[in-house]
Amino acid sequence: MNDLQIDNGQLIVELRGMNKLWGFHKKLEYPLSHVIGATYDPQVHNEPKGFRSPGLATLGR
Repeated sequence: MNDLQIDNGQLIVELRGMNKLWGFHKKLEYPLSHVIGATYDPQVHNEPKGFRSPGLATLGR
C-alpha cells in the first residue's frame, strides 16, 4: 500500500514496498487541480494480479 497525503494544495503519494523499488521514486506530487476523483476499494487485495514480465515493448516494437 502507498500513503496518501494532502498538503498545500498538493496530493502527495509516498510509495512503499515494491512500488518504491520499481517506481524509482520516493514520492510523487500532483496539484489537486489535476485530480478529478479517487475511490477506495477494500477488496483490491483479493483480486488476482497475475504475472507480469517485459515483452516486445522493451525492444522498441
